[in-house]
Amino acid sequence: MATPAPIAPRWCHFGLGVLIGTPETYCLSILLPWSTPFDDPIPLPRGRSLVTLRDAADHITKLSRAEHSAPEWQAAIEALILVAENDGPTMLARIGVMRALNRGHVREFTEPGKKHHWGRRKLKRDQ
Repeated sequence: MATPAPIAPRWCHFGLGVLIGTPETYCLSILLPWSTPFDDPIPLPRGRSLVTLRDAADHITKLSRAEHSAPEWQAAIEALILVAENDGPTMLARIGVMRALNRGHVREFTEPGKKHHWGRRKLKRDQ
């Protein structure tokens, strides 16, 4: 059985790297960070969800100019680019997109279901 030839670095228009397979698959492997999935999909209001970094980027590009220029969305865009280009943690991008999606929502705290027992009468046996 013949031994396989060593893999030599080759140039693609994205940079130098190790070619595995065809040049097309190598070029796609450079672009792979945008297809990285989030740890948990991000649910959207109308039932859709954002599964990958590319889905989140496409969603942001479809926003109106006014909404797109909001500081929350600008922070989400910056986080997406940092994660995709520097191979960072996807949770950073997920938090940025979630904060931008929920920027107008004010979280309300409600009374817990169980009341506190402070000031309750003690039983006769405990006195």
